[in-house]
Amino acid sequence: MIKKHFIILVAAVVLVSSFMSQSVLAISDEQRRILESNILFYNVDATDSIADSCTLLVAGKGDIFNETQLEQIERNRLVYEEAGQEADVPWEMLAVIHLKESGLGRENPSNGQGVYQFVNKNGGPYPPGPVNEAEFVRQTKLAAQFVRSKLPSNLEHNRNLTYSGASSDTIKDTFFSYNGRSSGYADQAEALGFDRERQPFEGSPYVMNKADPQRDPEINTTTWGQVKEDFGPIEYPANNFYGAYVSYAALAGTGTDNCDQNLGIRVVEIAQEELALGANEADNSYFKYTEGIEAAWCAYFVSWVFDKAGAPFEGGPLPQVSTMQAYARDRGMYYESDDSTFTPQPGDIVVYKEGVLPFESHVNIVISYNAGTEIITTIGGNESDTILELTNERSLPSISGFIRIQ
Repeated sequence: MIKKHFIILVAAVVLVSSFMSQSVLAISDEQRRILESNILFYNVDATDSIADSCTLLVAGKGDIFNETQLEQIERNRLVYEEAGQEADVPWEMLAVIHLKESGLGRENPSNGQGVYQFVNKNGGPYPPGPVNEAEFVRQTKLAAQFVRSKLPSNLEHNRNLTYSGASSDTIKDTFFSYNGRSSGYADQAEALGFDRERQPFEGSPYVMNKADPQRDPEINTTTWGQVKEDFGPIEYPANNFYGAYVSYAALAGTGTDNCDQNLGIRVVEIAQEELALGANEADNSYFKYTEGIEAAWCAYFVSWVFDKAGAPFEGGPLPQVSTMQAYARDRGMYYESDDSTFTPQPGDIVVYKEGVLPFESHVNIVISYNAGTEIITTIGGNESDTILELTNERSLPSISGFIRIQ
């Protein structure tokens, strides 16, 4: 499987040529079934040009968005946040969809589909022309609910989306569902070496354009393509714009100086992969994490996941909960459960008290956190002698605190 991270090839290269960007529209599942390999395409003269942006690839906001776009996003941010919180989806996703569908404008195009390009004209009518603040808020909330409504179309393990975020695969899969799940793009993902069943979104330019050299249409002009007209075939190369996930990663800060994915996201992805693979004590398959040692293995599991994510603990695996807790305290990475300034996020470690049910001296990994309901979703090893995904309230009495590896 191709390792999914971003690579900066030329950090200081600036594009000097400009071009007209194209917009790929969201389609319904019914339209997907009709079109299957071909998705609708419509140009609303959007302005997500990268002519003034630094190329390749995601290092931060300034490398993906030009100054004007960042100012527009900041002006709209309170609206994105309000809509995102109500629908429990990340506000950054709404900003990116707004950029891709109408170039961050507040004007209904002539096709009657509104600012966010609802192909079925849901919530309409949308008469052409500028929209006022109240109408922009209304349409943004409709877009947020539409994003939420697409989650059942995602792969089963990619449906845990919250306002505070999700794994990178969940974000990608949701953008893919929003745009339309074309089997043609699953074919394209497979041709690039991805698993077409588990990673079809990797072949979608709407989602992943310019994520790496293989998916940069300025570099790969022959095998990375896109549907460019209604009912048309995939044409080569794809149009020259940043994919929705690539833009989201920059806006949400999930890129690092070397364009690798955020540590927390990598940790979540690996934990989810191990959950899917499974391990238990009955056949000693959990020895994978303990290096053959017969022992309580929740801390071993966490240590193994962080090691695979590229952030091993100093000195090697931490086999005990108390050792892991002390390690974090010594480095200023431990937060008490009642610390109101701390908000759990994907990739954090939850530490449970000794002798307090339902866990007794235990650790597991935060997959997502809903700040509104204060529900934490976790994956952990040595839970009922296997690997489980669980949900609990943050106020659970057995939670001692949290660790954020930095």
